[in-house]
Amino acid sequence: MSTELTHLVVNPLADALQQAIDNGNNAMQVHLINLLNILLEANDFYSPDFESQADKKEVVQHARKLFEEGFLVECIRMGMQNKVSFVRGAYINFCNDIVTKMV
Repeated sequence: MSTELTHLVVNPLADALQQAIDNGNNAMQVHLINLLNILLEANDFYSPDFESQADKKEVVQHARKLFEEGFLVECIRMGMQNKVSFVRGAYINFCNDIVTKMV
């Protein structure tokens, strides 16, 4: 259940992150990137067991589009260009954590 919820909320959180970047809201960016990090690490977002369940395939495909279409990657790239070092550090930590989880 928690994995399915994670797959459902990842896209809206990424949309909110994009808005925070566009608005220059540094505090919201840090909170959202940390929340995404927690959700993607704590749950079995990348679990083959979850993906193999027939009733979950649509949920998984919807969430994977976030990575495949490059939307989240573009948000991270823009976030890493932030002039505030603390905000850049949050994005770097996110990348470090997620890349090791995906490998």
